[in-house]
Amino acid sequence: MDLCPLEKVKHKVVPGTALPFSLRDQSGRLLLAKGQLLSSAEQLEDLLERGAWVLMDELAGPRQALFQAPAELLPGLWRRTSEQLARALRPEAAAELDSTLDSLARDLAALLSRSADLALFLIVQRDRSEHVTQAVGRAHHAGVCALLIGQRMNWSQERLLRFVKAAFTMNLGQMALYDRFANQREPITEAQRKLVRQHPDASLAALQRAGITDTEWLNAVVQHHERPGGSGYPKGLTEVSEMGVALGLLDVFGALLSTRASRPSMPPNMALKQLLQMDRNSPAALALVKEFGVFPPGTLVKLSSGETAIVVLRSPDPQAPRVMVLSSRHGDILPSPYPRDTTAATHRVAGILAGHEWRGAISASKLYAKLVA
Repeated sequence: MDLCPLEKVKHKVVPGTALPFSLRDQSGRLLLAKGQLLSSAEQLEDLLERGAWVLMDELAGPRQALFQAPAELLPGLWRRTSEQLARALRPEAAAELDSTLDSLARDLAALLSRSADLALFLIVQRDRSEHVTQAVGRAHHAGVCALLIGQRMNWSQERLLRFVKAAFTMNLGQMALYDRFANQREPITEAQRKLVRQHPDASLAALQRAGITDTEWLNAVVQHHERPGGSGYPKGLTEVSEMGVALGLLDVFGALLSTRASRPSMPPNMALKQLLQMDRNSPAALALVKEFGVFPPGTLVKLSSGETAIVVLRSPDPQAPRVMVLSSRHGDILPSPYPRDTTAATHRVAGILAGHEWRGAISASKLYAKLVA
């Protein structure tokens, strides 16, 4: 019987609601059954003091549901993880930050195993029904990208989870400032520039207040704007950790893909090109380019037929992704998108469109309902 201390998963228990799992003593004897009401915060504290435990099999249950959910529900499950991240990054949730982010990273890995293409699609085409700020959305997308490139670089599971948690929190010290920038049309002020240069230290301090002691995680966060050679900030280090360099690339990539009031988002192919110009020899940059490819899912394209389509799946031929047509060659928006074979000369991809060039609705649920197993 594999047991996990309640202390590690107490963030999943809300006083005044039903227990999401049964609670046991160290020998496995039942104390409270799943579904029983946990009456108060005092009762929870008493259970923690007594050393209550949870069956690992019961903890795996909700995550197992991610592997089995119908395809049309997957975009909603991705959206739920971004909302969970928003709650986890609030100052009042700091005491459970490590365990909450660890659990969230594992949930993302489960969703990623269902469809990496859908994950890329939701990074390129941000879900407009997300009820999170742009800063949280960027942190969420950075975590997903960290999973993708960490796996491609063959990092261990332990290091991969650490990388994801660092990606979630690298900008913890300037979340409000990011959201202000998203709606600010005028150039940033000198005072704002100073805050930007201070935010790696502010993020480090916030993590330390939350009890984070993992050296590689903390170093990566405080170094993610440092650049080998000494041109970065806040300290102008000449040597930067591997994870710090990788985080910095993810941060730049996220900024380029984000829309601001002062500028539109950049198409992913141009953003990736800019990353390579920054650091052509970085394993992380190369992994990101290989993962996204020439036409990543979510990219709006013009076909040689004149139709407008959106990429939904990568294919063995990087020049011929699987697409769904959104509008006819005359510009008429289709009520139901349909697939096109881009290996055919009559429907090959002729060019990439910027996000602002399409004003119609895009439903990931409808597009992926029949594409994901």
